[in-house]
Amino acid sequence: MNEPSVWKEVCNVIFSDTRVFNVPYLADLTLENVTRSSPYTAQAVVQTNESLTISTDRTAPFVIPQADYYQTRYGGFMQLAERQADQLDAFIEAQLWSSHATWSNFNEGQIFGTEGTSITLSIANVDDVVTQAKRILISARGGALLARNGGFCTWRPNEFAIVEQWAMANGFQFADEVLRNGIRFGFRAGGLSHYVSTQVPSGRAAIGVKKAIQLGILKSTYGVPKFLNEDPGQIHGFGIVSQISMGVLTPTPWTSLVLDVAVVSA
Repeated sequence: MNEPSVWKEVCNVIFSDTRVFNVPYLADLTLENVTRSSPYTAQAVVQTNESLTISTDRTAPFVIPQADYYQTRYGGFMQLAERQADQLDAFIEAQLWSSHATWSNFNEGQIFGTEGTSITLSIANVDDVVTQAKRILISARGGALLARNGGFCTWRPNEFAIVEQWAMANGFQFADEVLRNGIRFGFRAGGLSHYVSTQVPSGRAAIGVKKAIQLGILKSTYGVPKFLNEDPGQIHGFGIVSQISMGVLTPTPWTSLVLDVAVVSA
């Protein structure tokens, strides 16, 4: 597969051997009118906590009979381990985008006025989608985080092709660059980084502030394959086993900073 991992670009990734992370956040205080020489009213600090649990496990086990290994030459063990890693990374990517129901809805109602209807993406309206999405993120008080962390759009391949056509048709130097080289992974347009992923569910895209989504990965198993030489599973041969454990959380105050975009291709 060897598809670039978008989750590494858009999430706040926590590599740790801790199972449960606390993700606390504070409620806003109320600003008070004040009269000089008069006492103010103290306000209690209100803190809410959510938990990110690293508990979703997947294993990629290869067992190669010894006779097959010598006769067919599957390739080096590290090549097989890399293939496992590709598939496990794709699983992490799929788990990330499958959490889209926890984010804020964004559909044609936010652009053209028909609430609940999927956006029909075309070259003519890519800029409308991007600018209106940014308006909503900033209105949700995400402007500071957007300026600090940057923003992202993640599209399925069909919609990404339309974005590429839009980029080719707009501007001069920018359009010429896209015409020569196409758009690269994470290319910048409209103030956001644009990515493509085959793991985004059908009919969806995602636009948001980078690092609003928290993604936990078990550090000691990620990228650490085990090589077994002692007849794994009572099969005379060799084994290669890779495993990941993960969890994903968008804390409640930040669910408005990631948009679940309902979109189809024109």
